[in-house]
Amino acid sequence: VIAGGVALNSVYNGKILNNTPFRKVWIQPDAGDGGTSLGVASYIYHAILNHERDYVLEDAYLGPEFSAKEIKSLQISKNSNLSILNFSNNNKYILSIDSKFGNEDIVQIWNLENGKEILNFKGLKNTVIAEFSPDNNFINLGNAYERKLFRLFPDQKNLAPVIYNSPIAVISPDSKFIATSDFDNKIKLYDYSENLLLKVFDRHTENIYSIVFSQNSKILASAAYDGTIKIWDLESGKEINTLKNFFITNFIDFSNNNKILITRNHSFNNYLRLWDISTGKIIYETINQFSDYSSLSPDKKYLLLQEYSRSFDKTILFD
Repeated sequence: VIAGGVALNSVYNGKILNNTPFRKVWIQPDAGDGGTSLGVASYIYHAILNHERDYVLEDAYLGPEFSAKEIKSLQISKNSNLSILNFSNNNKYILSIDSKFGNEDIVQIWNLENGKEILNFKGLKNTVIAEFSPDNNFINLGNAYERKLFRLFPDQKNLAPVIYNSPIAVISPDSKFIATSDFDNKIKLYDYSENLLLKVFDRHTENIYSIVFSQNSKILASAAYDGTIKIWDLESGKEINTLKNFFITNFIDFSNNNKILITRNHSFNNYLRLWDISTGKIIYETINQFSDYSSLSPDKKYLLLQEYSRSFDKTILFD
């Protein structure tokens, strides 16, 4: 029985058969780190829950099975180089990006029910972000230099011209607002159903590089190169608080109760911080000189944090 990264070496595995007395060699299908999940499930089932060993892993086809009738195919050009595929939030459409390497990528929208293409147009070069808005009425496209939002079905037949073109553009969870920034110290807040500018926030002293809405779409957080994160009340337009972060943050998000802001950076000792928005104080902080990992659940209720160094290894689940 062979597992672990070494088991992915097919030449090595062949030499076991040719140069050793072993004639039955079994290799765990997911021999890399991903196989750990299988081992954990097996350990819990047998060692903790004390179930009998009544299952033999004979192949890697785990999970639900689908019949041919349940599987739909999309007729995509043979010359396509798909780089992104995303579902709409109502599961009615599929968004695909056909990369053209130096030219504008091709954006395609597919009807999931019948598998037919319903829109096809040129988007951005080197697209890295392609997603539907929460209400599925807009497409958000982005690359390293710009972000564009397109109205998806203005008349159910044609695609409207681009309505926003900014390096940073974020849609609120309730699909009522769009916040944009042009890599300066200003945030522009729009009512995107009316394409109307509502407010401008301009209290940062350096360029803004990240914007995020709270889960109730009433608060906005902005991170800038001046080393601060500002919290804004959208209704009044007033600044609620300023968090002195000092480091460039590559992850920023709100908890599900809209009271805590989570920030993370991968430099300067890997800071992960939880901030009380009302007081501006840090309520939890980890500083790890070595690699660590964190993940926020889709409902923003739980934060999973793994910390490890030469002296300890632990996983923490925050509610």
